[in-house]
Amino acid sequence: LGTAEAVVYVSLDRAETWGVSSGIPSTVDVVGLARMGDVHVAATAGNVEWSWPVYVSEDGGASWTLEDNDLPSDLELVSLVDADDTVMALGRQVREDYTYDWSLWQRVEGTWHQRLAFPYGVTLSAPLVQYGDAIYAPYGGVGLVRILPGS
Repeated sequence: LGTAEAVVYVSLDRAETWGVSSGIPSTVDVVGLARMGDVHVAATAGNVEWSWPVYVSEDGGASWTLEDNDLPSDLELVSLVDADDTVMALGRQVREDYTYDWSLWQRVEGTWHQRLAFPYGVTLSAPLVQYGDAIYAPYGGVGLVRILPGS
């Protein structure tokens, strides 16, 4: 799978040929892709202000459907990562002073769970990266935050 200009491209033959997938509107930007077994997840930035829909695919990314989930409506998923047969997501919610509350979410059997809420003042950014048993997120342009899933 790959993205460019709000389009998800899919190859079902190990990148010999590529086609455009269906189901994600061209009016949204795909900001992250991750895979959990046979399920692919796409985080998007919608065309409606404060809209961040999530799409799922169960056919290798050829077609996508809008996920009906229980994520907070004002949560923007800014990065996804495959983490040991699960999907982890870094999300942020805007505060009244235009700073962000950052949190880590995990998708388990089609349901999202908040795993970590970062303290006020912590400034993170994308991308999340898995290395070994930990997930890392850039911290304020000066370092990395190490996150151990399940802790």
